[in-house]
Amino acid sequence: MSLVLILIARPVSAVGQTENTPVIHLLDSLSNKIPALNENIDITVNATPVQEFLRGVANQTGLNINIDPTLNFTVTNNFVHVRVRDILQFLVDNYDINLQAAGNIINIRKNRPAPTPLSDRLQIEVDTSSHHVNMSIEQVPIQDLAKEITRKTGNNIVVTPELSKKVISSYIQNMPLTDAMDKLGMENNFTVTKTDGGFYVWEPKQPVRANEMQQHRSSGRNSIGDGTIDIEALTKDSVKIHTANAPLDKVVEKLFDVCHQPYKLLGPLTDNVSIDYDRISFASLIDELFAGTDATFKIVDGRYWIGKRNIDALQDVKMIQLKYRTVDSLVQIIPLQLKTGVEIKEYPDINSIILSGPQERVNRLATFIHQVDKLIPVILIEVLIIDNKNSKALATGITAGLSDEPVTTKGTVFPSVDMTLSSKAINNLIDGLNGFGWVNLGKVKSNFYMTLKALEEDGVIDLRSTPQLSTLNGHKATMSIGNTEYYKEEMNTIYGSINTQSQVATTYKPVNAELAVTIRPIVAGNDEVTLDIKVEQSDFTSRISEYAPPGKVSRKFESLIRVKDQEMILLGGLEEKEVKDTRSGLPLLARIPIIRWFFSSREKSNTKSKLNLFIKPTIIK
Repeated sequence: MSLVLILIARPVSAVGQTENTPVIHLLDSLSNKIPALNENIDITVNATPVQEFLRGVANQTGLNINIDPTLNFTVTNNFVHVRVRDILQFLVDNYDINLQAAGNIINIRKNRPAPTPLSDRLQIEVDTSSHHVNMSIEQVPIQDLAKEITRKTGNNIVVTPELSKKVISSYIQNMPLTDAMDKLGMENNFTVTKTDGGFYVWEPKQPVRANEMQQHRSSGRNSIGDGTIDIEALTKDSVKIHTANAPLDKVVEKLFDVCHQPYKLLGPLTDNVSIDYDRISFASLIDELFAGTDATFKIVDGRYWIGKRNIDALQDVKMIQLKYRTVDSLVQIIPLQLKTGVEIKEYPDINSIILSGPQERVNRLATFIHQVDKLIPVILIEVLIIDNKNSKALATGITAGLSDEPVTTKGTVFPSVDMTLSSKAINNLIDGLNGFGWVNLGKVKSNFYMTLKALEEDGVIDLRSTPQLSTLNGHKATMSIGNTEYYKEEMNTIYGSINTQSQVATTYKPVNAELAVTIRPIVAGNDEVTLDIKVEQSDFTSRISEYAPPGKVSRKFESLIRVKDQEMILLGGLEEKEVKDTRSGLPLLARIPIIRWFFSSREKSNTKSKLNLFIKPTIIK
């Protein structure tokens, strides 16, 4: 049995091209100028650092080689009568290195990784319902970032010339645009200002002199107990705050007074807080202010109610109806830290989940639920199964023997010969031979028989099946085609020690032979589908005895491949070949040409079976 994996891919425009074709051309051109490249050498290495290996090659041939000192892999191989250029080509093909030429000097260096496309380093998503943004930014020029934010959100951004060469990195999850801008500025050392015209200005931070900072802090700081509070309203929805171990109730009082926001305090607040922001939105500051404390807040008719978490008036209840996921599957993936302090109840009748607890924790968990409640693609998988069987058989010869009972003459004579002759037919034949007078044969017994065989078979069976499977992204789709045979199992139970009795229980147990295909598709963001495929095929073989279980042979393979949407692939090569050649006959006589046809029999067969699977995934969104 052999296994061959064949992938059908898109046609290419060139034949005989390899990834390292430029290196081959370089070595071809250098071989004319550097004779050492054409020298044959013998060298054996075992876990030898590549720098030592190449120095050994250079010492033997006189080749000028400059080696990158950062190369640190080892080489294990036995090179016998190999050209130096072939050794260099071997290293390029099998290790992450490249060759460059400077006159008669060959430079061997590490391959430089290809730059990551901007689309992979910059991803911005905007939630049209909540107007929150998600940003994943990795080493992106600030001008490109500003253009992409403007294109996705419709908000104009002005970048001052001083920042034109700045490169930005940040990760922002589910934040309002203004807060996201502030976080970008804080992480990358620039300021963000929203003008009255509605556009944003990005400019470098201005250094603050020490005496000016001291004067500013002394003019705006209130000393309360052991802590300090410094709060300044920058715009309508952003503030500057510096506190050090300050009482929470005093911070709340000063913050809401400076920002002119209505609030209601439902009891004393006993925590102390330390917060330091040069610029932060009011909504984000409120979330951070109460994080990790015993206090919480709830917005009621535009007014902030603030108090201890255990106050009933500050508890919030929210029901979220899921659009794409089921309730039971969602609860299992919620992180433990998001469940803390929140009561979760399932309402499967309308595929909803009910959250109860402090408002900011309920909102935080609700945000997570909306993020994971995304449309899950459905993948339609078309499978074409072709099982091709090709068999050839040849049976010739004469057999004779004695049966328990007399047999009758029967069989076929055309287009193949397969006859069983009874004793009466054989005696008639003997009588005919005796009539010639040159031989006199006796009669055979009544239960004597003889078979004559001269037949040849050639058959082709082509079985086809075209099932269609559907499954959700990341879930398995399984199909099975097969049959079941049974064998008998008897159990004899003996009761008693003197007067024994026995009871025989008969059980028929099944044995399955099937073709089973399991496919797990995973859809990537670029509409490519990764298929985890498992195929197993089993067939029955002959029984070793009448009551024994049927024999079974299995063929199976696993494959992990990636294809584009609606692209068909071929998985083939599950091939089984059986060759049988059996002869029986009288010693010596069975070996003599022509005569052996009368004193021997022969059975010869050759069977080939090959299974091919065509698989085509289609993404249904």
